[in-house]
Amino acid sequence: MGIVNSDKEVIEWQIGRKLENEFEVCAKCQWGYPVSFSAPPIVRDRPFPTIHWLCCPHLCKEISKLEAEGLIDEMEARLSSDDLLCSGYIDAHKSTNRVVMAQLKRNQAPLWFLGALEGRGIGGMKDFTHIKCLHMHVANLLCGVENPIGKIVLEMIESHNCSDPVICSRSHPG
Repeated sequence: MGIVNSDKEVIEWQIGRKLENEFEVCAKCQWGYPVSFSAPPIVRDRPFPTIHWLCCPHLCKEISKLEAEGLIDEMEARLSSDDLLCSGYIDAHKSTNRVVMAQLKRNQAPLWFLGALEGRGIGGMKDFTHIKCLHMHVANLLCGVENPIGKIVLEMIESHNCSDPVICSRSHPG
């Protein structure tokens, strides 16, 4: 059957670094590998605003291509002209902040942690009229937040799964 690595080992291979916190896999691909995960908003005893992460190498590559083609600017222009899209986008930020604040309170984080992250949205953003990174909006969507930008981006990607050979199988050669 070959070597089967844990989700943690696969994610660490996918993102190229060690995970410092506990995490929860939010979505897996057709091959059974993690696509996105959620982690607490605390890293090394400090507040950290990003809680949803995209780890699939295939999706990361496809989204990077869209960013290079100017999709962030295009989406920001749509946000300024489409009230429904903008409203849904702001709701995604607010929903994410509610999750962050609930996790901090559940973990009895110091009050200054709450102050540092209060009012921050996806990836710690303060300005909900801009887009920092398309990857985090897709991760946000895949981790269960209704995120219209993440949905648009996923709809633009022809295939959400890599083809054979499976990219993530490299995380456990042999």
